Amino acid sequence: MGKRRNALSPDPVPAEARLWLPWAILAGAVLLAYFNALPGILFWDDEVLILNNVFLRSFRYLHEIFTTSMMAGGGVLNNYYRPVQNVLLLLQYQLWGPWPAGYHAVNILFHLANTALLFLLARRLSSCVRTAFWAALLYALHPVQNETVNYASHLNSLSTFFFGMLALHLHVRGRRWNSLLSWAACLLSKEEGVVFFLIFLLHDLMRVDEHPPRPQERLRGLLGLWPHALVLGTYLVLHVTVFNFLRLPLAEYGAQAGAYAGVGLRLLTFAKAFCVYLRLLILPVGLHFDRDMLPVSSLTQPDAWACVVLAAAAVFALWKASRDLPAARFGLCWFLAGFLPYCGLVPFNNILAEHFLYLPSAGLFLALADLGVRRLGSRWMFLLVPLFAFWLVQNWRRNADWQDPARLYRTTLAGNPRSFRAANNLGAEYFRKGLLLEAKEAFELALGTNPQYAPALNNVGAVVEAQGKPDEALGWYRRAALADPAYALAHRNLATILFQRRSLREARSEAEAAIALHPAYAEAWELLGAIAFDLQDLPASLAAFEKAASLNPSPQILANLAIVRERAEKTP
Repeated sequence: MGKRRNALSPDPVPAEARLWLPWAILAGAVLLAYFNALPGILFWDDEVLILNNVFLRSFRYLHEIFTTSMMAGGGVLNNYYRPVQNVLLLLQYQLWGPWPAGYHAVNILFHLANTALLFLLARRLSSCVRTAFWAALLYALHPVQNETVNYASHLNSLSTFFFGMLALHLHVRGRRWNSLLSWAACLLSKEEGVVFFLIFLLHDLMRVDEHPPRPQERLRGLLGLWPHALVLGTYLVLHVTVFNFLRLPLAEYGAQAGAYAGVGLRLLTFAKAFCVYLRLLILPVGLHFDRDMLPVSSLTQPDAWACVVLAAAAVFALWKASRDLPAARFGLCWFLAGFLPYCGLVPFNNILAEHFLYLPSAGLFLALADLGVRRLGSRWMFLLVPLFAFWLVQNWRRNADWQDPARLYRTTLAGNPRSFRAANNLGAEYFRKGLLLEAKEAFELALGTNPQYAPALNNVGAVVEAQGKPDEALGWYRRAALADPAYALAHRNLATILFQRRSLREARSEAEAAIALHPAYAEAWELLGAIAFDLQDLPASLAAFEKAASLNPSPQILANLAIVRERAEKTP
């Protein structure tokens, strides 16, 4: 007769083996929320970062990826140094070229991986699977994450979170060198990765997973972060020196587009933005892509101080409610630390954006999940199920917006009529469809908000050129080049019109200006080759066409190259 198991003996099935259900639910939730995001297309910054980025065409551009700004391969100069994003895009482009579904699938998989990493961290910090599950589910499904997941260009936010969380997990396990590699990848994904160093410090100071925390372990953990601090210091020094591509002084480093002045005004402006973020997290409706908010103009502005009081009250209430819950307090500190790059201490040209919530919201959801499970009990948490159903519908609707650029731009303009970028891009969509009048109206709407916006000035020129008015187009292209001398497309278009008008020397000067700004600009090299050919400068023409062919071996460029070579061979 077999031995009878005591009714009070522990379950012989290991606890780890019973975790398949939360894992399955989390994976299913992410896939269910974003399955209809796969048919989305590539547009807006995707055109520069992916479709027109010559650095993605071959691994031989790895050197350029690690020594130039984020959008240099697409002809745009900025101060963002994010080589990990471009390496990830390079790998994808080599696998499936410009196929949009591949990029969307990778973003969804990154979001799934980030959800899993948050689950693991929350489980270890709270010692509670239920807390970890609800924190991860809130993070996975909240509609404010939709922009980050849907927009291929936001791969940098996804990879920053992934490598930062991975570095933290490896640090906790004592795998220092692997943690350092992940930490470096986090920093080289996006500048906001610096926040994770604060999260490392918070983790080792609070020692949430120890009951009670031991001072010697706190000290050991903090001392163990010296290599991470060294990597961070090196990164910051290089970023403001070698990789300061616009050569901006430190006081203006984050303000390429002209940030509002005064640290006091910036902090008050952030208080207003913080209240908007709280509203979006509590009630995620009216989501749109290009948010805007007027900066605070006076230190005595009443609505700004009202937001300070409201934000402080909300933080104090959460802190008090979590007084004996270390995991919840760690999450709240994480949430606040996540806003450090955008709080106004350092000038920054973007006041408000939904994707800024991707990193800090993870901490808030950890805090809320721990509070809910500990204070209300897990049964009460199931009242969130109808909320999750509502969020799923919200995500599906937003996914549909991202499949139609014109629809997304109209939605953005409905939420922010001052969005000159959305108006300009809507005009570009109309232009591609041959709707010239509608395109011009949209470009003029953009210029009504920002009269010196070079892309809109250039695009009006493209419309009037398509209408058969080259002289008028020339004037618009000149205005675009004056508004932004670093706008390579305006110089190329200006060179094209001048070439057609046989102003060859001026055309050559503009083509060379475009190439100086964007050395991998195949179309500009091709145009320079044609101009030099007509100027009877065969060596320069041959060199230009050879460069164009190396960048883009299209049939037209190769045919022109053959003609120039034949002429050069016949010329003594």
